[in-house]
Amino acid sequence: MHQNALRFIEFKSGMQTSLADGDFEVHYQPIVDIESNKLISMEALVRWHHPEKGMVSPADFIPVAEETGLILPLSEWVLRTLCHQIATGHANGYKDFWVAVNLSARQFETDVPRLVRSILPESAIPPSALGLEITEGIAMKNVERNIEMLNELPQRCLNISIDDFGTGYSSLAYLKRFLLNTLKIDRSFIIDIEENPDDQEITKAIIAMGQKLNLKLWRKSWKRVSSWKY
Repeated sequence: MHQNALRFIEFKSGMQTSLADGDFEVHYQPIVDIESNKLISMEALVRWHHPEKGMVSPADFIPVAEETGLILPLSEWVLRTLCHQIATGHANGYKDFWVAVNLSARQFETDVPRLVRSILPESAIPPSALGLEITEGIAMKNVERNIEMLNELPQRCLNISIDDFGTGYSSLAYLKRFLLNTLKIDRSFIIDIEENPDDQEITKAIIAMGQKLNLKLWRKSWKRVSSWKY
């Protein structure tokens, strides 16, 4: 217990220092169309390059950031950095994809539309170049407020995604009201899909629902699945 408390304090202090010193980095994970094998988007991921410990796992520092509230300045830094890096890519001719960033639970309790509206003009990128992701669990907590907040965003251009879809209890009526663009199917349904008939049926149902709602569908998995096309 004592060691955990010391570790918590150490991480909190280290993150405060690293935010000021620029030790955090934005890394990018490609999102590829499995039919054309073309890059269609990227996901921005925050990484902490500690000056003494090296790369610190997000599983270690994100919970501390959430609990202490440091996730708010960290998330704002990620969003601002991401938008400026997108602008740099556009200036060099890379305009054919958009980049998504995940919104934390704490960040979603703040005025996200105000933050987005302030950062987009700074970087001079179109809203269509940016995507915001929220997990299904966050989306279904205080649903009416969340729908109202998302509807205040530049919805016609901004890409809105539900992450880890299938692990919560989303209502189809609510999904329509969120005005989403994309569902990201949770990897737990994909990892063993070739051997698990239940996962196959659940995935088929999610795909059918997404198609009815005119949503893009992404799968989350590091493993190549040969029988993905259902």
